[in-house]
Amino acid sequence: MIFPKTQAIYENLNTSFTNVGELLLDLQANSFTGYVEVNFLEYEGILFLTNGSIVNAIEETEGKRKIGQDAMINVTAQAKTRDGTISVYNLAREMVNMLSGVVESEVVHKDLSTEYTSLEKLITKLQGEGHTGYIEINFEGDRGSGIVFLQTGETIESILNTGGEVVSGSEILPRILLAASTFEAIFNVYKAAVDETFAENPEIVAGFDLPQLLEVWGEIINSVEKVSDGSSKGGHFLKVFKDTQIEKADDYPFLNPFDNVFEYEDGQVSFHGESVTNLSRGLSECLGTAVNKLATESPEANLSSLIRTELAPVIEKHSEIIKIFNLEVALSNLLV
Repeated sequence: MIFPKTQAIYENLNTSFTNVGELLLDLQANSFTGYVEVNFLEYEGILFLTNGSIVNAIEETEGKRKIGQDAMINVTAQAKTRDGTISVYNLAREMVNMLSGVVESEVVHKDLSTEYTSLEKLITKLQGEGHTGYIEINFEGDRGSGIVFLQTGETIESILNTGGEVVSGSEILPRILLAASTFEAIFNVYKAAVDETFAENPEIVAGFDLPQLLEVWGEIINSVEKVSDGSSKGGHFLKVFKDTQIEKADDYPFLNPFDNVFEYEDGQVSFHGESVTNLSRGLSECLGTAVNKLATESPEANLSSLIRTELAPVIEKHSEIIKIFNLEVALSNLLV
């Protein structure tokens, strides 16, 4: 299904370089309302968000459609694989609510033809019935298609696809009506299962909570600190780590220790920034560089081996969170 794309936040981010966990955290922190689209060859996944929380999801692959909790799990997992794209589009809350119901729609009128009815009369009829759902319009030949969305009888969005060009907005409806009166077309009318869909929504949870991520990073850094200070004088790790933060601050401004956005003390991590984009990547590079410096200072200590041993129980304890946030890549800097 084609969804409105008028207000793009991000378009065609490569999944090879995008941490979907951090992206969803960022959207959560900014109370984002809209949808995240994940595309691969013959695969499309959509996550609908309201105020930063996932309220529904849809997955379409090989002609099959999956909706709800299972789709959410599959889409977020697929977004962690290589060579796909991620796009984020802002929508009004009522539009998200309606689209979340539309994905679980049922056809109520199929293959209506302009030979027997006009699109304008059909819309008027559905408005009188207080219809919530959408009309799918397929024009003759290769003239494209259109979608008109209705919520409780009001037309709230229209999309026109002609020659591969997709345009949307309430102002598009007159163009669709004109095309439907000029060319032959077939209409299918779908009713949204809004009540059923939103009854399930409280169980559809993203699971991307910032406190969980910070807890894991606190234990990772603390493990490295224990090993490093065990091979040198106490407090040396913190000095090297902060020096490295300063070095990395141009690439990752949140690491600047003088800004107090990111703080580490006594095994605890706190973060006061507005965006968590690249949080794990920045910490991974900073910590990896600090460890390399410490290892160079004490080559006989075999820090890498000791750190791997110290991190093993942390990785086992937080295996699920590490998987969710794709921290395997971040930890690779420490486990070489």
